[in-house]
Amino acid sequence: MFDDHVKIAVTPHALVLSEDTGLLASVGTDLAAAGWTVSAQPVAMVWRSVAGAANRPQLVVVDATQLDMRAVEFLQMIAANVQGPATALLFLLPPGADCSVLRTICTGTTCYVLGCPFDSGQLRCLAASALESCRWREELRRSLGQFGPPLPDARALTLRVRTLPEATQASQFLAAFGPEPDMLVIGLMELIANGIEHGNLGISYREKTELLLAGAWSDEVDRRLKEPAYRDLFVSVEMRRERDRLQFAVTDQGKGFDPRPYLALDPQRAFDPNGRGIAMARTISFSELDYIGRGNRVLATVKI
Repeated sequence: MFDDHVKIAVTPHALVLSEDTGLLASVGTDLAAAGWTVSAQPVAMVWRSVAGAANRPQLVVVDATQLDMRAVEFLQMIAANVQGPATALLFLLPPGADCSVLRTICTGTTCYVLGCPFDSGQLRCLAASALESCRWREELRRSLGQFGPPLPDARALTLRVRTLPEATQASQFLAAFGPEPDMLVIGLMELIANGIEHGNLGISYREKTELLLAGAWSDEVDRRLKEPAYRDLFVSVEMRRERDRLQFAVTDQGKGFDPRPYLALDPQRAFDPNGRGIAMARTISFSELDYIGRGNRVLATVKI
């Protein structure tokens, strides 16, 4: 049903699923003003609108009041699909609505929830976060072959990573050693980026949410990387190959944290533009994910 070769348009496209003309007009106007192309369909047409699209939408905006069982099942498939072109789901949830149906869907790695009534800034911020996640995943995969084939006799490697561009390169290089590089690169990037942003730079979950909502996240990361307190810190990434597995140890120089709330995908965090990375890595990239000590070192295992 999902075609891995569907073209992703340069101009982002959103599909809005609702029969509420006022909602369609409001969402369409806000997203169009932010540079999106927008189309609309009834929720009942979701399987035809997404599966048959020549250009897969990066974002599907769903009126959660109109979900039926068939639509729920198809949206679950979209949320769980991590191997084809990325499509994010954004559910519009009216006040007092039953969230139980969303709990069965929002276990996907690119699901967002926006409570109604909402303002244009909230919608545009979540849409931008969804688009960045989709394009980030596509770019990681597209550039996987830039380092050529992996070293055939390599049994142990250690890399030091300081910036997010370096994290991208390290993830792409190391992913080539695994059996499914396009899945492994996503998890590696998430773990290394977390070590830089939250570990070395000390940016908390809530701080990142506020920075993303203000459109100031990238500037803050760049600013901290230049400060004397942070500029010499690095994340160590060790790879060890054994007979039946690859193990990656990612260690930052931060104070650590409690990883337990982030190991599973929590629908409550679907209201935030961030907070999916660890669960994404654990779900789609690694067979085992274990945090050691105070939480600044994680062991990620892939069976081979």
